[in-house]
Amino acid sequence: MKKITKVKDIVYKRYTIEEGKAAFAAFESAVKNATSAADILKAREAWLTEMRHYATAASLSNCRFTLNTRDEFYQAEMDYYDEKSPEFQELMTAYASLMLNTPFRPELEKTLNPRIFKNFEIRRKAFSPIVTEECKKENALTTEYSKFMSEMKFEYDGKEIPLTVLRGYLSHSDRNIRRAAAEALGKGLKKNAETLDRIYDDLVKIRTEIAHKLGYRDFVELGYYRMGRIDYDREMVSRFRENVV
Repeated sequence: MKKITKVKDIVYKRYTIEEGKAAFAAFESAVKNATSAADILKAREAWLTEMRHYATAASLSNCRFTLNTRDEFYQAEMDYYDEKSPEFQELMTAYASLMLNTPFRPELEKTLNPRIFKNFEIRRKAFSPIVTEECKKENALTTEYSKFMSEMKFEYDGKEIPLTVLRGYLSHSDRNIRRAAAEALGKGLKKNAETLDRIYDDLVKIRTEIAHKLGYRDFVELGYYRMGRIDYDREMVSRFRENVV
């Protein structure tokens, strides 16, 4: 039986944008020189393997950063991925375009799940290189928020505790304990309202800017594409909401 590696034992190694670009260049060359759908499928598997390495590194970095936001090493790694993840998005969007535009697409659609090609179309709607710099700013703000919230202290029962501990009291079986925890949460957030409001305001502005540059009326419309929604849209959700009310 294969031994399962625990998350804490996984060796972390940064996956660089240079590695990603090299992997994409190999995939692009293979697609352009392909003589069959099988050639593309083989190149695609190699590309996806590289992207899994990237996803693992980025996720592991984020996980360890959130466990200790004061860790300077993983803070630097988060800064790197905040800066470079939009460039990885460029590569993945270009990958989607190659798959959509290949003359072997009809055969590929028979081999692969048709939903995959719908996801490719959604990916192209959710991102464009024209918003790369704005996405970097968005990433920096979301990381700033995560770091700020994880380091925030809340006064509860005569002690200062982090949000991770306070959450346990918020779901306690004793109603009085839940109420006291909720009051502590409210007071803590109010105390830090200025910083939280500034981050929120900056996020709204940059996300609205991203949406407008991509041709959408607001971020909500873009948000559906970012979440990969292909079975329903904003209007359908609105009609459902009206029926529930």
